[in-house]
Amino acid sequence: MLAVAFLQNWKSIGWIAFLFTYLYLFYWTVEKTEIVTVYFYIASYIIFYAFALQNYFRKGILSSWDIVMLVLINFTSIIGTVYIFKQLNYEPIIIFPVAFTIINAILLYREYKERKFGISQSVFVGMTVSLLTVAVALQFKAHLITSVWAIEATLLLFIWKKTNLSILRVFFYIIFPLVIIAQMMTWAEYIDAKNLTIVFNPIFLTSSVTVFTTFVNLILLRKLTESREQDNSFFENIFAAVSYAVIYIALLLEIIYHISEKPLIIIFSIGMLFSICYIFILILFRKKLEIGRILETGLLYVFLSLIIFNTIIAGTGIISDIIMKKADLNSFIFYGLYLIPLIYTIVKILPDSSFFRIGISYWWLSLTIVTTVSMELYHLYILLVAENISEVTGFQEHFSLLYLPIIWAVLASIFIYISLKNNAPEYGKSGFALLVITILKLYLYDVWEMDNVSRIIAFIILGIILLLSSFLFQRLKNILKSMIEKKEENNESDHLKL
Repeated sequence: MLAVAFLQNWKSIGWIAFLFTYLYLFYWTVEKTEIVTVYFYIASYIIFYAFALQNYFRKGILSSWDIVMLVLINFTSIIGTVYIFKQLNYEPIIIFPVAFTIINAILLYREYKERKFGISQSVFVGMTVSLLTVAVALQFKAHLITSVWAIEATLLLFIWKKTNLSILRVFFYIIFPLVIIAQMMTWAEYIDAKNLTIVFNPIFLTSSVTVFTTFVNLILLRKLTESREQDNSFFENIFAAVSYAVIYIALLLEIIYHISEKPLIIIFSIGMLFSICYIFILILFRKKLEIGRILETGLLYVFLSLIIFNTIIAGTGIISDIIMKKADLNSFIFYGLYLIPLIYTIVKILPDSSFFRIGISYWWLSLTIVTTVSMELYHLYILLVAENISEVTGFQEHFSLLYLPIIWAVLASIFIYISLKNNAPEYGKSGFALLVITILKLYLYDVWEMDNVSRIIAFIILGIILLLSSFLFQRLKNILKSMIEKKEENNESDHLKL
């Protein structure tokens, strides 16, 4: 059947023969792994490679289906032969990837020698580099299926970029989810893995291959977006988000594995700090990475949310461990490093981003600031006054009754001042909302838990805050009134001009 397909150049028959041949070879390989199967892989490789290159040698061209077959032949043959070598403990396992690399390099040299710089050259360049990358990855004991699929997906994207053949895009969108599934199965091996070396272990090396190819995919996809219409922007944004998530999970799991013997709260704190720093790096280089506004805004919301959870859970847990002598002060200092990206984001990144185009963003930022300041002052207070864990509850109640209303009142005044200075009414609204919450907390709960002296002090402070807030409110009201009047005057003048 294959001979007739070859002579008559019947591509459909050739594809049927290819699919059934390799399905049988894979079944044979899994059912009964033996070295004789390798010879059939070699024979199949030669036959189908010659079939795929038939038009290339006759007419000097490669059709889209010829390219797809070339890619599949190389990588399916690598999977089968390397799997057999691994199961039977034969060496070197990279003999076939290297051999296939040489074959494609010869074809590339032929294109270069004849000064042909078209589709065929791009295909053989991609094939040669990809196969060489597979050989290197397998030499370092990376997992077979995950590595091969990851590199194959990148190869398809590269050839798609060079040729604009839509069929390659379809195969890329099919293979990339398989890469993610295979990588998730690789990550699951962390659960039972023991005594893995740092970085140079099969799981992380496999993740490194996936991370590297994913990063290359992002670069290629960015260049594709520049040269094509935005008809697939939704799928490309989803792909970018998934790619950044793959990179994040690969690094996070490796970190968690190597610190798994530390206390749970320390592991959680390190994981949160890494997450915060990772998102901060993405936001910091958002322009170079060409992250869209929607993804940028989403990352900023996730960043601020992680800050809130970090201060409430990780910070409080570390303080408890320090008091119980399960951790030292360095753990708290290391935890506090999150303040650097937070402050930089508030001062430098947020004003230059699209974050404040959503009205609720001001409120979310205000909530983050209030939570961070309140919790960190609480952490320092407990750290300074508590000597054992039994005293924490009492000091916590004291802090909540006496110091927390003062902190909130000061922050509310700061928000109102920022609103007046920068003509940002949303900050003023959040400031007054926080002030109302403070007053309600003070009157409905705190005063009934205080002694007489503390009540007098609380009411005096509250009176001062109310006077100050009243003054600031009048200022804000006048500013808003003048802004509205000015806007109406501008509208009237524009109407008269018309």
